[in-house]
Amino acid sequence: SMLQQTMLENINNKMRDGSHMTAINLEEAEEHVCLNCGTTFRGDYCPRCRQRASTQRLNLKDSANSVISRTFGWDRGLLHTLVNLFYRPAYMIRDYLNGYRVEYIEPLMLLIILIAIDYLFPGNDNTHSEFPESWSELQGVYPISYSLLSFWYWVWTDLQRSIMFFCIMVSPALTGTLKILKLKDQAFNLSESLHVLLYLVCYFAMLIIIEDVLQLIFPSIEDYEFTIGLIMIGAMYLVFLMTIRICTDIKWYKLVIFAFLFPIIALVIILLVMLAIVLVLNLELPDAVNDNIDLVFQ
Repeated sequence: SMLQQTMLENINNKMRDGSHMTAINLEEAEEHVCLNCGTTFRGDYCPRCRQRASTQRLNLKDSANSVISRTFGWDRGLLHTLVNLFYRPAYMIRDYLNGYRVEYIEPLMLLIILIAIDYLFPGNDNTHSEFPESWSELQGVYPISYSLLSFWYWVWTDLQRSIMFFCIMVSPALTGTLKILKLKDQAFNLSESLHVLLYLVCYFAMLIIIEDVLQLIFPSIEDYEFTIGLIMIGAMYLVFLMTIRICTDIKWYKLVIFAFLFPIIALVIILLVMLAIVLVLNLELPDAVNDNIDLVFQ
């Protein structure tokens, strides 16, 4: 009837406004002012920004529950991300690229957490090299070279920053390789390539943590650390290739070409970055000063 249709339309309108209540209950519901955007509304969620009406002043209990739920919750959070990244990495990365992101932690944040966990194991401390004295002497005299070397030091003396910088450098290689293979529609853009690479580094970090645990249980496996390292690098690259296969639906023969072409393009980009740094130093610094510059940290 016309009356029933009108009631259904009213209920649907209330649902679209963000309420999970019926129209009848909504009339009797308490009015709220959203603490996030200031919107006045009735219902469980703000229709403008979707914040809960029950949001209150922060307290220790709510903060602890939020941290525990976000970290160890099965439906979302750290545990959920780690489990999926470990046993279905390629499919998880594909889901993330396709928009299923609420359940998973951002790759950079996950990497920071994994590196922090790895530092808890004996011998894995985060010690930094001291800023070279020969570099300090450039301050004020050669400002461009000093700024460049300071940035280089800032990046490569911290594992998290160096991994991030490496992924940024290599991201164009991933995008470019896919486009060279004429995967225009399926090729990642630079941001997608960066996220893929960061998640794969997280996968490798998980393998390192597993190795650290095994070394605590079986100290004798330290004698095979080099072999284990090669196996882990091989495993990560296989996961990388399977991720490319699943996310782009690339044909197998093109995947074989990609497996050989991508490392070459990535190496070329890294060498070009290093060449640009050396070129800048050579242009500003005299030969006698430039000979004392060593870009490798001990």
